[in-house]
Amino acid sequence: MYSEAHEHRWQNRSAHITSEGWIRYAGCYCGAHRVVVDDAVIAAAPENRGDIPRVG
Repeated sequence: MYSEAHEHRWQNRSAHITSEGWIRYAGCYCGAHRVVVDDAVIAAAPENRGDIPRVG
């Protein structure tokens, strides 16, 4: 998925309830993102490596 060059410090950016459970969108200071439903990570995106423009 992505390089674990450091221990990520996930911070929830937003959350809401769905029929599948609580869904949370989290980010790390390095630019990596992940989506968590209840306690299961269902998607993750790599940290910004410089070749992918950061949005926001």
